[in-house]
Amino acid sequence: MADPIEREVELQHSAGRTEQWKSEGLQGLSVVLPATVYPPREDTDLLDRCVASLGSGKGCRLLELGTGSGVVAIGSALRGWEVTCCDVNPLAVAAARGNAAAAGVEITVNEGGLDESGDLALEGPFDVILWNLPYLDPPADGEARLGPLEDAGLVDLPDDTGWGGRLLTALENDPQLLSDDGMVILLHTNNVRGDLLQTLWRTQGWATRIMADRRLGGDERLTCFAAWKPFGGREIEVRDSVDSTNRRLLHEGGDEGRCLVASAQTAGRGQRQRQWASHPGDFTGSWAIPDLGKPGDLQLDAAVAVADVIACVLNEPLPSAHWTNAGNIVKSGLEVRWPNDLWHAGGKLAGVLVEGQQQGAELRVVLGIGVNFRARKEADFPTSSLEELVGGEVSQTEFCRVIDASVASHFENKRWLGFPCKPSRRRQYWALLSGHLGVGTQLLVNGRSTIPSSLAEGGELKSIDNGQEIMVSSSYERAWE
Repeated sequence: MADPIEREVELQHSAGRTEQWKSEGLQGLSVVLPATVYPPREDTDLLDRCVASLGSGKGCRLLELGTGSGVVAIGSALRGWEVTCCDVNPLAVAAARGNAAAAGVEITVNEGGLDESGDLALEGPFDVILWNLPYLDPPADGEARLGPLEDAGLVDLPDDTGWGGRLLTALENDPQLLSDDGMVILLHTNNVRGDLLQTLWRTQGWATRIMADRRLGGDERLTCFAAWKPFGGREIEVRDSVDSTNRRLLHEGGDEGRCLVASAQTAGRGQRQRQWASHPGDFTGSWAIPDLGKPGDLQLDAAVAVADVIACVLNEPLPSAHWTNAGNIVKSGLEVRWPNDLWHAGGKLAGVLVEGQQQGAELRVVLGIGVNFRARKEADFPTSSLEELVGGEVSQTEFCRVIDASVASHFENKRWLGFPCKPSRRRQYWALLSGHLGVGTQLLVNGRSTIPSSLAEGGELKSIDNGQEIMVSSSYERAWE
């Protein structure tokens, strides 16, 4: 086997090649590619399309890590961003500079990048940070390696979190790297680290949202997601006791994303006006959310958000990252019961409730979420708890941070991103609901047994009654059997 260092030295002295590249919505470019520089591929195109979807940069600052040939950085500069980029490969630095000059744009290209200690020696703040993450698993002892430069650009770290986790560490260590309203855009493949990457960022209190994905050959899938601090980093309000967190927010109003958490809720209500008084240690919180459509559809979104939190507690991939991840959560015993309940082991674990109230010209919409943390000895209906599901204690502080990040992921009107895709969310919800339906559960509607079949656009449940499809829009009309 040839020595990888000798091979790489030989490649560095070989002639580069020229390829044509077309950034989304822009004219084509002719780019020079030295032999050891990562060429533009499907992942490059996906990342470029995500940047293009942000619109004009209007002079905002953008940083790309691992720029390679520089085509994404060049496309970003042509769209009006002030671009800084870096790469550990000096030949990539030279290629990016030369390709930018040929395209007639100015970008700052630095040699280096994020080191293994989590240090990024660049001066922020940046409004957007991009990274097409190294995707190759570290070779085992005795396996062939790439040359040092290719290794640094393509191979992930051997720890559990990889380079995606190391960037998170860098941002936590130096908050000045990212502007207050800024966001990170990461592209990864669906290996073990990739599937858990959004879980890692959510667990640390960052909102995440899929921007685009692409299926490659076989089972390989590329995913590009954005991450940001929820609602501009505003503080969560905590009160010792309130009658109802939903009622307080409806009465008091507040900016989008305002969050009120109560240590004790004394007069909360759920569906069917059933009392929802919290027990010591339970989570009870409400958020002011934008008016995005029918309450039923919003409650589906909220249920997926809570399922995401459960995934974070279990260190599983998020159901909202891809609907196939729902199977991992269903195996844990979690059941989503239309329209607004989450159950575990035959008892109610959590509930969500969306309410609205007109105040003059203003329509106030609030989302309330209640989660049982500990088992209840007495209750009016079967209950379960988060600690029973995970088999141990859960930090209330950490849970509050994660659920706030999940609500922002599903509901925040994030700068440049807008709102999440509703059809995608319904598919994720149905995947979670199917675990409950898979054991032959039927829906009792006005005394008749029906078979649920699908979800409508507004979040209504379609069910089959004696061969005829009916639409069930209210929980008052049904009961599970």
